[in-house]
Amino acid sequence: MTKVAFVFISAFIIAAHSASATDWSLGQGGNLDVYDFSSCGFDDENNPSWQLKGQKATVRGTITRINNCQLTFFLKNKNKDSAILTPDESGKLKVILKTPQCDFSHAMGEVKSDQPLAIDLGTSIDATGIGFDIDLKRHVVLIRSAVKLTFILPEKTAKALKKGHGK
Repeated sequence: MTKVAFVFISAFIIAAHSASATDWSLGQGGNLDVYDFSSCGFDDENNPSWQLKGQKATVRGTITRINNCQLTFFLKNKNKDSAILTPDESGKLKVILKTPQCDFSHAMGEVKSDQPLAIDLGTSIDATGIGFDIDLKRHVVLIRSAVKLTFILPEKTAKALKKGHGK
């Protein structure tokens, strides 16, 4: 009876999972490969806080290696007149980080990589660098090296600055 129940439950789980959008398979060494990977975290009010997506993820114990990684932070818009971050079309503040590969520790709430990264901070600032450490709970991103910030000024501000410098 126990074996029959286990087989039935296993078949049900496999059938239910195969109907989902995410594909998975066992890779070399018993690692679990997940395609169209996605994970997310929530704040104290149960609102989305961050979302981590990737084309393929390989689960190796407590670490998940993600290829073509995109991490999006969803920020609360406390300062409506922020000069740094500007809301998207839906009025939400988002910070989007992209990298070819990263390692995700769900238990520690950390994402790390030695790969290049690009960060889109809304419509006003872009950042690039090589290597990073992220604390998902605190929304802290440490870029390890070759940091470059690009400030994208609104047309009105850019014209005023040029006019002020005689150009």
